Amino acid sequence: MTGFSRVSSIGVGLSNLRQGTNKIYACCSAPFPSSPGCQFGPHVFVEKAIEELHSRHPFTQSTSVERSTNLEIATIDCEGVYTTQGMSVARVSVCDADGKVVFDELVRPDDGVEVIDFNTRFSGVTSLSSADLDLEGIRRALDALIGPQTVIIGHAVENDLMMLRMIHHRLVDTIILYPSPFGLPYKRSLRAL
Repeated sequence: MTGFSRVSSIGVGLSNLRQGTNKIYACCSAPFPSSPGCQFGPHVFVEKAIEELHSRHPFTQSTSVERSTNLEIATIDCEGVYTTQGMSVARVSVCDADGKVVFDELVRPDDGVEVIDFNTRFSGVTSLSSADLDLEGIRRALDALIGPQTVIIGHAVENDLMMLRMIHHRLVDTIILYPSPFGLPYKRSLRAL
């Protein structure tokens, strides 16, 4: 494809094909916005409307109960897959202050929700067939690790918390600590830190 430049468009699951103003869906290369779906099912998309996200799974505070198992510091990373509900959490990993993995679980999609694209090149996820917990089960399990005094460290951690529908007020975000030299809306990749 000489002369073409593919650029991801955050939040809409599209790729821009720079040849005039043509836009295509990244999942099937169908023209945007005229195509209602593709051979893979509905077009991939990222739902950013808080009200829509909240209606499916409510946003809630991390637990207010102190437990002996709560970590003082936790790093968190979530991987997402494209589903018929938009981008959904597929894997949650938590490390303690020493860098030891203390939680690493796949997340079962909600009943009736199908995976359209595992987003494997970014997520590393190829299947959710071994996932035992749904999002609510994951949140309950995280309550044992993340308490009200836990400091959560992450890269663009707002995305992880949004996928988990978690509200937590003690955060360190490397996107803020190490901003892009180009300014917003650009962000440094984790690889560049």
